[in-house]
Amino acid sequence: MREVKASDFDGNTVLDELTAELSQIPGIRAEVLPLAQGPASAKPVHLRIKGDDWDQLIEATTIARTQ
Repeated sequence: MREVKASDFDGNTVLDELTAELSQIPGIRAEVLPLAQGPASAKPVHLRIKGDDWDQLIEATTIARTQ
């Protein structure tokens, strides 16, 4: 186990800052969870876009994919 020397680079601090930034986006609910320790792999992102207007869902999906 390594000791973090700069608190700005602590994983929990980074997750807290990310959660705070995401919570400022209107209409977004984000849940950021740390991954369990294990072999390195790609970082998964699960995005769920919900709504009642199909056209707006298609538009939101297109925007999310381009980002």
